[in-house]
Amino acid sequence: MNRKSTHELSETLGKISTASGLSEYMENLDESNTASETFREFFLSLPEGLRYSLPELIARSGIERTYVYQIMSGIRKPGRDKVILLCLAAGLSIEDTQHALACGQLSPLYVRRRRDAVLIFALNNHLSVQDTQELLNEFHEKILE
Repeated sequence: MNRKSTHELSETLGKISTASGLSEYMENLDESNTASETFREFFLSLPEGLRYSLPELIARSGIERTYVYQIMSGIRKPGRDKVILLCLAAGLSIEDTQHALACGQLSPLYVRRRRDAVLIFALNNHLSVQDTQELLNEFHEKILE
């Protein structure tokens, strides 16, 4: 798929002057933004070495058991904090976490946001969920829920 940069899309949108042009742009945008894999599919496709059993993942993440089972069965779509909690619990890298967020159609971690900077640090240093929550609290940032 030929993905355009945000700058290119902005330029294209700036040149549109008709409703039909906007309609065509929106159709193409919807097609290009369709995630090729869902968060659930991404998480279930992790290599054996990166996978914990579901009970271990639940214990490590601190997320309510039923909620995790609903995510993994495709009944629920997780929010940004839940994806990050699961990625921390699984010990995933920042790159894998960014990919997981993209699969969930959620905003990526951004280095200019204070809270995200703490989360990026935690992921880069393989901190546990508990240690990450304490670090967020220490920097007066909202804990992951």
